[in-house]
Amino acid sequence: MATDIDIRAYLMETYEVDADCVKNGAEADEDQAGLYTGKEESWVVYGQMPNTNETGWFFAGYSDEIELDIKATFE
Repeated sequence: MATDIDIRAYLMETYEVDADCVKNGAEADEDQAGLYTGKEESWVVYGQMPNTNETGWFFAGYSDEIELDIKATFE
């Protein structure tokens, strides 16, 4: 099972951001996480939003989904 440290490191590498730009819903403020505020299993990232030229906070996925991506990376 991936830890929060594993997930944070994976998202930092994937989106090329610093640690302070990756938060789970429990760590993030409402203006950062929106509907995911308070949800520890959800992850948001501050950086270039996928498929856009805009920068801001975006939902990166739930812990279990990200864990599957991490496992697939090492297979």
